[in-house]
Amino acid sequence: MSTAPHARLDPAQLETFLALRDAAVAHAVDACAQANPALFARFGARGRSACSEDIRYHIDYLTPALEHGDPTPFLSYLGWLAQVLRARGVPAASLPQSLRDLATFYRQHLPPDTAATVAAVLEAGHAHLADA
Repeated sequence: MSTAPHARLDPAQLETFLALRDAAVAHAVDACAQANPALFARFGARGRSACSEDIRYHIDYLTPALEHGDPTPFLSYLGWLAQVLRARGVPAASLPQSLRDLATFYRQHLPPDTAATVAAVLEAGHAHLADA
């Protein structure tokens, strides 16, 4: 697991990032539903709600990594969540895809320097999942 320090967001950048939370969650859930229609049909509204909750947790764990420049807790969270999702019968590819969807959203909605920092931590998460 790579826990090399990452760039940090300053308070203003972090505030901008957090202001986009609901829109980022909606984007990632919609992207997941489009990519996995059978899965969303199988789990229905409860599954959509669980997906939304999981992505909110992604952002909750991502935030301190961005604030402090240390992705370790975020990476640990992702490792744990991958096991939980596997036990729930959720396809393994859905978690790394949700990270890519969040990175895409933030690249479209944040200033380039802020988006690059956010994307770097999300990409570290993706790499961590690939190594697991």
